[in-house]
Amino acid sequence: MIRDGADDELRSLLNAVTDMMIIKDAEGKWIDANEATLNFFQLQASDFVGKTTADVLAKEVIHPDNMKICEQGDAMAWSKGQAVTYEQTFMQPSGKRKHFDIAKVPVYYPDGRPKWLIVTCRDNTLRNLMEEEITLAVKVFDNVNDGIFVTDVEGTILFVNPAFTKVTGYTMDEVVGKNPRLLKSGRQGAPFYKIMWDNLTESGEWQGEIWNRRKDGRIYPEELTINAIKDINGATTHYIATFRDISEREQLRKEMMLTGRIQRKLLPSDYADERVSIKAFFKPSLYVSGDFYDYIWLCKDELLFGYVIDVMGHGYLTALQAAIGRVLFMQAAEQQLSLKDRVAWVNREVMRYFSEDTFAAGICFEFDFTTNTLSYVTCGINCFLAATRAYNGVVKAAGLFLGITEEAVFEQHDIPFQSGDSFYFMSDGLFDELAEESKAHLPPFAEMSERIKKKIYTQKYKDDVSVLAFSVQ
Repeated sequence: MIRDGADDELRSLLNAVTDMMIIKDAEGKWIDANEATLNFFQLQASDFVGKTTADVLAKEVIHPDNMKICEQGDAMAWSKGQAVTYEQTFMQPSGKRKHFDIAKVPVYYPDGRPKWLIVTCRDNTLRNLMEEEITLAVKVFDNVNDGIFVTDVEGTILFVNPAFTKVTGYTMDEVVGKNPRLLKSGRQGAPFYKIMWDNLTESGEWQGEIWNRRKDGRIYPEELTINAIKDINGATTHYIATFRDISEREQLRKEMMLTGRIQRKLLPSDYADERVSIKAFFKPSLYVSGDFYDYIWLCKDELLFGYVIDVMGHGYLTALQAAIGRVLFMQAAEQQLSLKDRVAWVNREVMRYFSEDTFAAGICFEFDFTTNTLSYVTCGINCFLAATRAYNGVVKAAGLFLGITEEAVFEQHDIPFQSGDSFYFMSDGLFDELAEESKAHLPPFAEMSERIKKKIYTQKYKDDVSVLAFSVQ
């Protein structure tokens, strides 16, 4: 609403604009203000005419420092005799801060005396916010480790970030205006790119691994994500691609695959003679395993010594520690000690190689074909499956993990066996499932072996899986 004291023409002008407008006299006292001002500061019921800005607006609305800026702006406009502009922050009664572009225009009487100071305040909060977001986005764009490039809908490169240059070797000037195909390595054929663009067209995104070529000609693997940027109508206007060089990861994967192949070669294969049939099953959760198992004939093939160990964890370190366990068990096999004392020796030795937070579960066993007796010692793998006259299902015995304490004491247990009996020693990756299915009765050895094989090689397990299965002939 326009108050009395302003010309009708000026009154109409004030109410016609959406920006806040205030008219002050030469002494800085408010003469009038438009509805936008009254609404913003909630001054509809306030008698502001004849009061200064400091009197009209509370300290909660305009900070004392900003009040000084306001007064200095008034003085500058009068002293210069022309419009002045600057930015200022106000707080609404609700507590919400707003940023404004301020313009102050002095108006004079014909004789040159100061008449009015017309103040306009245009809300630029959104613009400031957008500028801040753009500044932040540019900083992220420039400092992120991933390479980024933006293309138009035709695939022409419009912009790249510094990481793009670091990875590919191409500067922005060298690639802007060109197509990303200049990075193609030739390792992916047309079908690959057709699937990529079909996915982009249908879902607006694609993610995968790809081989590209650097400026110097070297080929490298990268993890690439492409997203379509759409306008308010849903039409694609640009594409943004982010990628990272995964050469080190790819090399590590190759090394792990090679290590895994070497590890498998160290594991024993199936075996059968007139006394026993042995089936071995192995599946790491990743490329290499913390599991290991082996067996060896002793005493002119009258004793069959074996073990299964499971080092806690995954990856290179656990595979290395499992290999250490293998060496120690094979050394223990030849010692002229009871089975429990050989396991105790392995435990003491393994303490030298395991870190404080590393331990292993294991079970060690020995078939004596002169007495038809199976001796076993549990050391963390405290269960196995057996199908004999005395046992049919789960056999349990307590035993401390390997690598916990040098003073660990282990117990030796004996089971008689005869032709037709079978035994299944395994790590925990598969045991619970098999034990649950075999509570009532273990099937014949051939059928059980097929069941184990099917489960290991057709199902996914979070842990490594190892099984040594024995059938007495």
